[in-house]
Amino acid sequence: LPLVKCLLTGAGALRGDHKAIPERAKRAVVVTAPFLGLLLLKLGHTKENYVENSEFLLGQYLQLADRLHKVYRDVLRNGDGPPQLAGNAALGAALQNPECAFKALSQRIKVYWAWADSRKYHERAGLAEWFSRRIRAVGGRLHAQGLCGRIDDVGRTQLFLGYLGRIAKEEQ
Repeated sequence: LPLVKCLLTGAGALRGDHKAIPERAKRAVVVTAPFLGLLLLKLGHTKENYVENSEFLLGQYLQLADRLHKVYRDVLRNGDGPPQLAGNAALGAALQNPECAFKALSQRIKVYWAWADSRKYHERAGLAEWFSRRIRAVGGRLHAQGLCGRIDDVGRTQLFLGYLGRIAKEEQ
């Protein structure tokens, strides 16, 4: 896990810009993420169970924060802004202390939530609103479950899989 931390963090940061990721790194990510899932399965952690864990949900929260931040930056700032998105910036801290990272990120993205809720913007309003709703839903589940101060390697793996995985569709 320590060996792939930089690779997976970098892949998450460049998620929307596939051209910026070298081919060798793309192949490594395509192999690494499923391999981590297989290792969890071998340890007795099935996907059906760990997708409900707070560490996986925190990874999803970080990913959603990145996506909302990117829409905000693209629409309001014409793509300009800090090179690192909010969720990716919090990823390192989340691997060390999930509770502190969750609180800090929740404070940081309030601006993006408010913007998404204002509906006074571009044609990507629906996308920003969806990300905002999903962030609130995942954040509510995290708040209800609680986060521990430190996580082990299994939890870190679940966090990475949540950060890099697909976002579950909302129930209607």
